[in-house]
Amino acid sequence: MMPRPVSITCSEMVSENRRDNQLSIFGLVEMIKVASRPAAGSVPPSPSIRSTVVAIWMKNPEDEGVDFEEQIVFHLPGDEVEVVAAEVKFSFSEGKPLHRIVVELCGWPPLKNSGVFRIECRVRPVGEETWTASQEYPIVVDASELESPSEVTAEAQND
Repeated sequence: MMPRPVSITCSEMVSENRRDNQLSIFGLVEMIKVASRPAAGSVPPSPSIRSTVVAIWMKNPEDEGVDFEEQIVFHLPGDEVEVVAAEVKFSFSEGKPLHRIVVELCGWPPLKNSGVFRIECRVRPVGEETWTASQEYPIVVDASELESPSEVTAEAQND
């Protein structure tokens, strides 16, 4: 029993067509620039980035009738601590091969180090201890000092 990962994104905005449930995703977040370094011993600034994480899973035949739990987890660069941003339980609807979670974020944890900030979505059957499937979205963090000491910005870069 393991749903298959289809996709995971983090974007500035998501629009859902209520008529047919289709999503449009705008401004993928690929890089975050943290423009100030805190003084020693103080808490670094938390980027005030409004963003949305969308993760999609595909049902396998053996997933029919199984209840799953799902987590969105932040993995900060240079830090081994996992930050759980969202937890939900779900089962696949009859006749629908896909499950989608949409999580709106109104801020991020403090980013102290340059590196890769990973947003993970993972699932497991309810009651299991081990996560059976996972997918990740990487965001590059630039925490080097920039010219403006108090500015924290996010950039959506479309390649």
